[in-house]
Amino acid sequence: MKSLVLFKNNLRINDNPVLYFSAKKGSIIPTYIYDDKNVRALGSASKYWLHKALESLNTDLENRMLFVLGDTLSVIPKLVKKHSINEVYIETPYIHEEIKLYVKLEQILNELGVDLVSYNCSLLWEPQSVLKPDKSAYKVFTPFYKRGCLSSKSPEQPVGRPPKINYLDFENNSSLNDLKLLDKIDWYQKLDHQWEITEKNADKIFDNFVTEKIMNYKKERDFPYLEKNSRLSPFIRFGMISIHRMWKELNSLNFDKSIEHYKSELGWREFSYYLLHHFPYMSTQNFQRKFDNFKWENSTEKLNAWQKGNTGYPIIDAGM
Repeated sequence: MKSLVLFKNNLRINDNPVLYFSAKKGSIIPTYIYDDKNVRALGSASKYWLHKALESLNTDLENRMLFVLGDTLSVIPKLVKKHSINEVYIETPYIHEEIKLYVKLEQILNELGVDLVSYNCSLLWEPQSVLKPDKSAYKVFTPFYKRGCLSSKSPEQPVGRPPKINYLDFENNSSLNDLKLLDKIDWYQKLDHQWEITEKNADKIFDNFVTEKIMNYKKERDFPYLEKNSRLSPFIRFGMISIHRMWKELNSLNFDKSIEHYKSELGWREFSYYLLHHFPYMSTQNFQRKFDNFKWENSTEKLNAWQKGNTGYPIIDAGM
């Protein structure tokens, strides 16, 4: 069995179902396609992080990743034909634009007689599985989280690391630099001293947070100077740590209000995906239409002050 494994938002080895189950069935080509035609393009800072995350993933995959810059809908059929691929593995999409891409890709692969296999790699609860008794979607966080999520089926258990990965042999001349993720002006070098962007470090940060910080999280998180936050947000965003592994680890701890509060923060992440899934217009319009007539103060002077970190509000200026 020859499989194409398409990485997207989950750039890790540990507890990555698309990698785990594809590796069990045969030889794979681990692939990343940077496609800004079908999916919203990333900003410079996000592209920097993506570059470093892919660098880490490629190292963990013995530098066997295939990197392609282009249109997913044209790239994948070419790879399928060239390498006689039997199955394409992909993360289950939940955002509208990614769902549209998935549907189109599935149609193309069906015509080629190739299966498109998807697994939930990103969320604790899939959006379509959490509904109110009348089968409508929740719009408020607390009932969504407490009634919809915590009262429903428990999240899937982590699958762990693939016991063995067999790579499909072929001449791979691609390079991470082919994706052109880094700006020509290397402003991002200063970030290299602030972050070690690897899956191994993501696990290390989480383990340290659980052992050293989480018991006072509910109170101390509100004071940035204490550095008591988890610092995991960008790692979670790019799937460098498994949300399912985190949830399992948190549930193994003795009950504590701070732990439950941190779990609810992960619930807010779920809720954001949930709302975008059920109400896709949110990406371009106000969720509550009453804000359509909100009066904005369009001040060039104040905008420039914010951009330069000169608003006079220390916590805002520090963030800039």
